[in-house]
Order: sequence, then C-alpha cells, then structure tokens
Amino acid sequence: MRVTIKDIAKETGLAPSTVSMILNKKSFRVSDATRKRVLETADRLGYVSNKMAVNLQKQITTNIGLIVPDIRNDFYASFAKGAEQKCRENNWGLLIANSDNNQQREEEYINSFYQQNVSGIIMARATQGENIGETSFIKMKKLGITHVLLDFSGTDVSNVVAGNHFRGGYVATSHLIDLGHRKIACITGDLRLEGAQTRLAGYKQALLDHHLNFDSQLVFESDYTYENTMKIVKQMNLNKFTGVFAFNDLMALAFINYAKAQNYTVPIDFSVIGYDDIFLTQIMHPQLTTMQQPILKMGSDAASIIIKNPIFSGKRHIKKYEPILIKRETTSTPNRQL
Repeated sequence: MRVTIKDIAKETGLAPSTVSMILNKKSFRVSDATRKRVLETADRLGYVSNKMAVNLQKQITTNIGLIVPDIRNDFYASFAKGAEQKCRENNWGLLIANSDNNQQREEEYINSFYQQNVSGIIMARATQGENIGETSFIKMKKLGITHVLLDFSGTDVSNVVAGNHFRGGYVATSHLIDLGHRKIACITGDLRLEGAQTRLAGYKQALLDHHLNFDSQLVFESDYTYENTMKIVKQMNLNKFTGVFAFNDLMALAFINYAKAQNYTVPIDFSVIGYDDIFLTQIMHPQLTTMQQPILKMGSDAASIIIKNPIFSGKRHIKKYEPILIKRETTSTPNRQL
C-alpha cells in the first residue's frame, strides 16, 4: 500500500501538517533534527510524493516503465523492442529510461514512473552502487508497484524473466572442451550479479564433469561493457589458454579485437564463444559462436506479465528461458595444447 503523510506523522509523533510542510519543502521554523527525522522516516517507509494525489486517487494506466542500465547495449535495445511490440499489440505505452548503470538514477526513475502512475515497471539492474538494485526493488515492493526483474530474483513479490545461465555456462564451456580445448579463460560480468554467478557455476561444473581442473587465474571479472573489457583483456597472459568463454557478446568482441591487434587469429589461435546472440554477432568477421537467448521474447513476456496483472497483488510469476548454442566461425579445434 502507498505510504501517506499520516503514516509518517504517526511514526514520528508529529502533526501531519508539520510533516507535509517538511516534505513539500515549505519555509517555516522547524529544527534541523526534526526535519532530518521526517526525511529519514519517509525514506525508510518508502514514501514518494504524488502530485496527482491531491485531486485523484491512484489510477491504473496503460503505461509501463522500463529501466535499463545501458540502452547502447544491443541486448537491452532488443529487450526493449520486444517489450514495445507487446505493448503496441495491446494498445499500451512503454516509457524507457536509461539509468546509465547508476543506482541513484535508477531509483529516481522509479519515483518518476510512480509519479506518472505507470501500471508496472520492468527493470534490469544498475551495478554502480553498494546494493546493486536491492533498494530499488524493495522500494517497488513498498510502493505496491507491479514489477518485473531481468535476471534477478528480487523479493518474494518480484516477477522475474531470466535465462537458465547455469546451463548456458555449462554448454558454452563444454563446446570448447569437446573441440579439444583444455585451458579455457573465462571473462565474467560483475560477479555480484546472479546471472554472472550462475554462468560461472556452469563453467566450473563443465570443467569438473570433463575431469579438468578449475584455475582461478583464468577467470577475469569485467562488467559486460566493451570499454572496460578491453582494459581487462590487456592484462591477460595470452600464452595460458586457447579457449575463451565471454559472458556476453560485447566482451567476446573486445577479446577478439585485442587478439587481432596482437597479430593472433580467431579461431586458429583462440576459440571464442560469447553469450546473448545480439545482432552484431552475425555481421562481425568472423561471425561469433554464441549462446543465444530469446531476447525479444523475454522483453515481450516481461511486458505481458504487467499487462495481465496491472494491479499489484503480490502473486509472483517467474519465466525461465533455455539458451541455445549457435555455432559460427569463432570456435574450432586448438592449434596447440597447453
């Protein structure tokens, strides 16, 4: 339920009029300690002012808010396209916000969407912050907003669309092993994220099942961006492995471009497999072997959950998707054994 000024007044022991003036930043005499107490209580309870609340009760609209960390990433662009298509089919609108991977901005967009009375919010978490999105989905729960999280379980009322990343990590690594690779480097995403953790678990399990030792020195943590991954790959000792499993296609591309700059050839010198199957994988040269996710469908299903459940009920919907190995031109048998 929506937190009101009366709730904050009851919690602080102050008059509702005093609380209202503080929250609305009205000029009047009040101690700094009292002002601080009200603001901290409002934040703890998840209070968000609603400019429309003076005249209207909160109405269900036919708009959905979508928050992504980086709209330049083709994965999120395709995900948004899938959500937009589903909204258009049902005469709904989609409002798209780019958090620029910033948690504070992510929370500001949640507040903004709440002010606009969206029927629900779809969110892929920002990673720049201590809690990597935890305060955001707790806020949505407190506000009673129907929400769908991408690749994260959230709270007990969070809807989820997620890939089976353990299987994805397992199949990708097994593909390289089956080709004859025994030393396989792993370029991960932010390992605070569930999707990265489960991909890594799949990678480790594949090594174990094929009687290969896990070597932590072959695991390189990045953040799913091309720019930062290019910095990471420059620190890799290219003499220590023949196969590379990157946790998304942009990171795979970063490694391939760096290897080319060092006069190596893919897949002759290194076999590389990515993850997601964004459009870029089909037009780059060589074309990238990758684990395909049904990105458009994931976006469409996320929007569909909100369209079918616009009123917050606490009932949870979880959709899982199986990744598919797409064999292209960047993986082959190794030309050397280590």
